[in-house]
Amino acid sequence: MSSSLGHDRLLAERLADAASPAAASVLEKLVSVTERAREAGQLREDVTRLDLRVVLCGTALQLVRLAERDPVTWRRYAEMVLAALRNCTCVEDPRDPRPTRR
Repeated sequence: MSSSLGHDRLLAERLADAASPAAASVLEKLVSVTERAREAGQLREDVTRLDLRVVLCGTALQLVRLAERDPVTWRRYAEMVLAALRNCTCVEDPRDPRPTRR
């Protein structure tokens, strides 16, 4: 999806406008996927519909405002969004003295 958003300005602009019917349609599909992923333990238990609107649409809004068209950049931010929503199964870093949450 992130690659599509980098190329498709209309879709990106609709998603950036979270109140638009086009964004609502995409968000409804994402909410369904999110609920299944949360039930499978892949996403944080506290992820909500509002979280998707703020994090995903907010990211799209900023990239649209910056006129960013590079799919690699869109994918990078999509990965950051997913990392923020993902259930914390952190990979241990031997240099990090903090305990790992699983």
